Amino acid sequence: MATGQIGDAGIAEDVAAVKQLGSTMGDAMVKLDMGTLDRIYADDWASVLQNGHVMTKQEVIKSIRSGDHRLLWYELGRLVFRCWAILLSLMGP
Repeated sequence: MATGQIGDAGIAEDVAAVKQLGSTMGDAMVKLDMGTLDRIYADDWASVLQNGHVMTKQEVIKSIRSGDHRLLWYELGRLVFRCWAILLSLMGP
């Protein structure tokens, strides 16, 4: 669900692109396709974990490559998209 007018500023196309990126990332994680993951994650990408640790792109790639973290399967569930001017946010369960 996108807020605002679906036709405005290509929101529908943006939502489709974000969904496709999620599928591409999930497929790459399952297949251990490090080249695709390297292209998807920006060099300055980071994620803050629940324990407060900041995980960088390099740490994520290393963790997946080593087998410490392995995605066996995935399913994109219901996603909620909200668009404010030039910002598109995505929230999932």
